[in-house]
Amino acid sequence: MKESKQTVSRIVNIYGNHGLLVNSNNQMHKFMLKSSKTKVYVGDYIKTTQVRDEQILIDQPNERINVVERFDKTGRKQIIATNVSQLLIVIAAQPEPNFLLLDKLLLVSELMNNQATIIYNKNDLHPLTNKRILTYQKLGYKLINISAKTENNVKELFDQLLNQTSFLVGQSGVGKSTITNLLLSSHQLKTKSLSSKSNKGRHTTTTTSMYKINTNSYLIDTPGVENLHPAIKDIQDIQHGFKEMKIHLGRCKYNDCIHISEPHCSVKESLDNDEIELSRYQNYQKLIEDFRQN
Repeated sequence: MKESKQTVSRIVNIYGNHGLLVNSNNQMHKFMLKSSKTKVYVGDYIKTTQVRDEQILIDQPNERINVVERFDKTGRKQIIATNVSQLLIVIAAQPEPNFLLLDKLLLVSELMNNQATIIYNKNDLHPLTNKRILTYQKLGYKLINISAKTENNVKELFDQLLNQTSFLVGQSGVGKSTITNLLLSSHQLKTKSLSSKSNKGRHTTTTTSMYKINTNSYLIDTPGVENLHPAIKDIQDIQHGFKEMKIHLGRCKYNDCIHISEPHCSVKESLDNDEIELSRYQNYQKLIEDFRQN
């Protein structure tokens, strides 16, 4: 096998010190890390160095644009993907949307400086009438209303993937694996239906994987995404992560106003005038409180 030393490929799977990568010609190759100290993650761009025993040896990944993190079982931050240009956040009427999780994931996207798209799935069972969900569209977030099961309006979703590295997230049971199956007809993922007893979903994938859709389009799917970690350095990061509050920066009496208990607060005045959704503001407060406690 001949492979140019300057060929730029992307990591699609990792298993210990080896895994799979895909190059610009859509060819899949095995790789092995040149050193045990090398850290690579799904989504990394890498340059090949040499070939040995039909495996590509890689040294260091290219500089990363951003990283997606979560907490592992021990409470430590863990990188699960890199170089993501879009978060696809899946919600549905059942299980009932976790709006705190949704706002947290939107905060993750804002701090990563990438695009967030909300996918409302299962519209064949429950048409999109929830005013609270529609609020996000008014904030400027793309909202795609689909049924992965009946393939209703899926063309809009396909179009949204073009020229993006999309990371699929959402609480269990909303149809993530069904959506992935739909988008990747060549990949057969085993799925399980929502438990009729608990109305809670079950994670059905077990490892982070990236799928190449076309030349410049990738989809990343991973289990356990409800504990994504926003890269919050200070309270101002949370303020910047809420669009409707970000526009109030500099309008409050105090420059360090965090919009909780300070007088003459522009955000709270807008809240009193119903210009800011109360539930969003309450989730903002919860994220501030969590940050202070940690």
